[in-house]
Amino acid sequence: MNVSEIFEGTKEAFGEINNRQVKNMKFEYDKEVDAAYFCIGHPIKNGEVKKTIELNEDIILGFDKKGKLLGMEILNASEVMNRKVLVEAQHS
Repeated sequence: MNVSEIFEGTKEAFGEINNRQVKNMKFEYDKEVDAAYFCIGHPIKNGEVKKTIELNEDIILGFDKKGKLLGMEILNASEVMNRKVLVEAQHS
């Protein structure tokens, strides 16, 4: 599953994701808490997220004060994501 497929179908929640944003996206996985993080453009700083939207109980979108999407968190990531992708993210 590539980044574009992950965001397909969620446009109503946060608008169109453009190719530049996808290229600047960073993906991390924290095995200890089984959470995957997608950060758009740069790492998200403490306090930068001003609004969150829960797409479901395991997917949370974070927005800045202007309403721009900063990133997405996927809880219980090992249940819904490819193991190989998660292992690679741990070692990057």
